[in-house]
Amino acid sequence: MPQDIENKTLRMATLINEPGEPVNFGCSVTELKSMICRCREIDITKPFCAVENWMVWDAVFSEPPIQENIMVVYANKIFRDEAGRFVTGGWVCSTVVQSIHEECIFSTKNTHYILLGTGTLKPADASDILALYRQ
Repeated sequence: MPQDIENKTLRMATLINEPGEPVNFGCSVTELKSMICRCREIDITKPFCAVENWMVWDAVFSEPPIQENIMVVYANKIFRDEAGRFVTGGWVCSTVVQSIHEECIFSTKNTHYILLGTGTLKPADASDILALYRQ
């Protein structure tokens, strides 16, 4: 395997598999119904996607350095996707988070991601995050 492909593969594996700092942003499954109602109050046109085993990636830009805080949600387990876009039990990587509500609702342009349980927060190189969309 060429060295550059091996390096990219290792970076992707590290991004996805190595946890960051544990955080308690998520809500419990028993709170899901009320969080769904809250999503409707925020923007009824956006479907929700409830996820477990999640990470919030805080994008780090090195070239050129950008100070803006850009976050993305990655989850290893989809609990429920209202719009049926994603398979239950599958994985998902969001687009850029535009707003956060109730600490557990991370809203993007098209979706409210409801984080269930505990997860992690970690810095991630923006180029590594973008590489997932080029697959």
